[in-house]
Amino acid sequence: MGGLKMTELESYHFGEKISHVEYHPENLSYPEHLHRSFELWFGETGEFLLTIDSEIHTLKAGDIALILPYQTHQVEAEMENSGHIWIFSPEYLEDYLPLIKGKSFLNPVIPVGRTKSNQLYDSLFESNSFFRHKAALYEILYLYEQHTKLVKTRGKENILELILLWVSSHFQNEVTLSQLSEDIGYSKDYVSKVITQKLESTFPKLINQYRINQACYLLANSDYSITEVASLSGFQNTRTFNRNFLQKIGHSPKDYRKNARSGRKEPTLIRFDNLYYQQLL
Repeated sequence: MGGLKMTELESYHFGEKISHVEYHPENLSYPEHLHRSFELWFGETGEFLLTIDSEIHTLKAGDIALILPYQTHQVEAEMENSGHIWIFSPEYLEDYLPLIKGKSFLNPVIPVGRTKSNQLYDSLFESNSFFRHKAALYEILYLYEQHTKLVKTRGKENILELILLWVSSHFQNEVTLSQLSEDIGYSKDYVSKVITQKLESTFPKLINQYRINQACYLLANSDYSITEVASLSGFQNTRTFNRNFLQKIGHSPKDYRKNARSGRKEPTLIRFDNLYYQQLL
């Protein structure tokens, strides 16, 4: 790709299920990526360098960082450090989503202090209560309202967000690059260039990834028949669905459903051409 930096697309929590995952990284470095989920960081010791939409921010003890859906971000560890990450599906804050469309925080990392950080940590990491989780997340939004503001996103990051939001809303239909370009207000050539440069992919591959992800979610979490899953995921017929699914996942839809329901809950990140998605094995 001539030195262009690829952005990894991770489809966490695909579907409508409200869910979250927790991590407790130490000395973590992770390449540039983006996903449809919110990502919340707590600094514990040392410092993390977070690059969010191409701007570098330092996360220290007593700080929190909130990364919005489809924001590109990466992390570097230049010293010994530790922290906590709470990644959660957008449905937790569904009424907040219209407010952040095409926008980002001027300062995504804010200082809240050790005491408040520990209180929020307990509400999210030490509690199983959905309502306590929601309360903590809205308290965090209030803290962001006090410390910073939302500003309009500029450049390719905004275009990439528009592309991914459009695809996530239309992949179940028969769609074309021309429709996408017209709806988001950019030329077809430019949209194709952004997809190629930022995701190292193409429009058809991107649509196919979303369809495969939707199929994985439905197979694991619903009782729809294979034919119904194919239709609900945007495939025109079962034969095409079975062929694409086997090619990308390495299992038939029937075997995938069986494995997904066998009690092995941990998702495995699988390479899909030059994109990424989660597969339950």
